[in-house]
Amino acid sequence: MATNEPTWEELLGSKEWEGLLDPLELSLRKLILRCGEFIGATGDAFNNVTNSKYIGSCRYGMQSLFNKVYLPSAASDYQVVAYLYTSATIFEAAPPGAGGWDNGQSNWMGYIAVTTDDVSKANGRREIYIAWRGTILLEELKGDFDYTLVSANPLLASEDEDAKVSEGWLKFYTTDNPDSVFAKTSPRTQLQTKIKELLNQYKDEALSLLFTGHSLGAALAALSAFDVVENNVITTNIPVAAFVLAMPMLGNDAFCKKIKALLPILHVRNIHDIVPSFPGFLNNEYATVGTELVVDTTKSPYLKTPQKNRRIS
Repeated sequence: MATNEPTWEELLGSKEWEGLLDPLELSLRKLILRCGEFIGATGDAFNNVTNSKYIGSCRYGMQSLFNKVYLPSAASDYQVVAYLYTSATIFEAAPPGAGGWDNGQSNWMGYIAVTTDDVSKANGRREIYIAWRGTILLEELKGDFDYTLVSANPLLASEDEDAKVSEGWLKFYTTDNPDSVFAKTSPRTQLQTKIKELLNQYKDEALSLLFTGHSLGAALAALSAFDVVENNVITTNIPVAAFVLAMPMLGNDAFCKKIKALLPILHVRNIHDIVPSFPGFLNNEYATVGTELVVDTTKSPYLKTPQKNRRIS
């Protein structure tokens, strides 16, 4: 690697991406695009067909996921090692006699992937990625709008009554469902159990953790990344970062300061997107966190801009 190229730690925000964003450094650009592809896979693979008995599930198995969503390069370089599930009954009960997949009790919410042995050897590190899905189902939209600020103590190593987090994000992340096969434990427990397993499995290798997601998934990525650092799930020599797209606000200023102190967050924000301002325009106690990479999708020659009064023949 040329000496003027950023190190892996710098790409993950050890210097808060100083000098890498404008112009956007090529290695960082590739990493952002990789995260975008991983996020896209969560939406492409999710079954949201209303009349399907498998609604709420992932359409594909772990071994075939990347190939099925047309990411052959990811299929050759990464191995999906776990799926993550949320309870489907947090904000509304499953209909009586729901039947079908998991009796309407859970929803597939993302996955954990690691670099293969060959890629890890070539890179000199084992990269662990956690990808969270964004809002798709109506019941999830109800959770998005549950933006009352509540105590962040369930996520903190030491209590702090000033730190507040969105109740909806906290519920998505910490709620278990004893009636579910897949969400019997909370997403938080599922995630941390698997991370601990991977840390032990690859204890003799250099490791890194990169959390990613869009919208609701971005909120879950930032919260879960902060959580594993705050509560010492990982050791201090393992770099952890969150690369998020269209991340809504997470909590109040006291909570965001705690996140900033521990976790580098790169937030790719479309200047035309209202989601990153939510729910701050409804509750002014919310604060922002993360280093922003602001994009304007109307300026790209590779994207189509919606046309007003377009005639359809």
